[in-house]
Amino acid sequence: MSTPVTNVSQTQPADQSQLNAATASRKAKQATGHPVPKDTVTLSPAAQTPQQELSETHAQTVHEANAGDAQAIRRLAQQAASARANLVR
Repeated sequence: MSTPVTNVSQTQPADQSQLNAATASRKAKQATGHPVPKDTVTLSPAAQTPQQELSETHAQTVHEANAGDAQAIRRLAQQAASARANLVR
């Protein structure tokens, strides 16, 4: 069921002089030569490893498991168990 709209309120556009003042203030801060701080994120190697494992293809996991990588072997075992559980349902 829909309800008809009875009142519509419209907002007034910002005063152009206020916009110009804000822009001028921002430009003045930039002109002082102070660098604008940047936020950067750097992942530690310990945080990068799980990300790499998640983005790995099945073929890469099989290749690593065949080379003796214990984590890859566990992952393949978990995937096989999950596939079997989905078939049982």
